[in-house]
Amino acid sequence: MCYKNISALNKNRTLKRRRIEIKKVLKYTVPIGISFSLELPKGAEISTVWEQCGKPQIWFVADTENPKETRNFRLILTGHPIKYIGSFELEKGSFLGHLFEIKK
Repeated sequence: MCYKNISALNKNRTLKRRRIEIKKVLKYTVPIGISFSLELPKGAEISTVWEQCGKPQIWFVADTENPKETRNFRLILTGHPIKYIGSFELEKGSFLGHLFEIKK
């Protein structure tokens, strides 16, 4: 293919390039309650959940340019069978919580 002007060549190359994914680490506070939802970039991967500064936190790795989707979670107490993500303790061990994702 022969291009008579360079801007047409550059435009064609730009159209063929794939968008580069730039992932970031995201952190959200886990509310103490039965269940909660988060608006996250599509494809966000759960990294871990743990206590930080007296509050449970959940970390994700995600491409923040992706469109958002709603993800649903449920806090389960010890002894309840369900898919496990991670655990955390608060108040020097007086509260132990376990976080699970609810798949719909």
